Amino acid sequence: MVYKPQIEHDVQAMPVEQLVCELRGASPENSSIFFEEIVRRFEPLIRKAWRRSAHLSEYDDFAQDAFVRLFRGLPGLQNPKAFPGYFRSIVISVLLDNLRRGPWPFTDDIKATEQVTESVDKQILTGIFVRSYLEHLPPREKEVISLEYLGDYPTADIAIKLGLKPGAVRTVKARALKRLREMLIQNANILEENCGR
Repeated sequence: MVYKPQIEHDVQAMPVEQLVCELRGASPENSSIFFEEIVRRFEPLIRKAWRRSAHLSEYDDFAQDAFVRLFRGLPGLQNPKAFPGYFRSIVISVLLDNLRRGPWPFTDDIKATEQVTESVDKQILTGIFVRSYLEHLPPREKEVISLEYLGDYPTADIAIKLGLKPGAVRTVKARALKRLREMLIQNANILEENCGR
């Protein structure tokens, strides 16, 4: 039996690792539904990486290269919790390919290439992990983390927006980050058993 989401919201509410699991076992028609949701969530990070790469290629070419590699590789990803690291490696790989093909100074200057790569890596790494595990957070924590890490709101603005004191925002954020860290290190065995089809 092929899984078909009842409504688009079902897919939008799925954690990333569940999307990866579903993608692995889906029909070609349904796999596009899951992949489109992954693209929707992570395209802003591809765009951010491109901006930091000194625009060495057209954005559409850069994004297409990254997402084609991702689409080809995801069905074979054995551990869905490895998605953040896998996504990061693809973005860095596409970036390096662009730097190698680009004009001077990047083609001849290893240090300049490393600086651009490190800058992109630092810029997108937090975003990858936050977007990957955001759906697991309780509503208030999800709200605070979304506003700060995805919306770039400062603590004072988040407090006003949510009707909280800045100290309460910091407390919620600390709890959320602790929970996100725990998610990153927890054992993936149960999920692997659920995904084994």
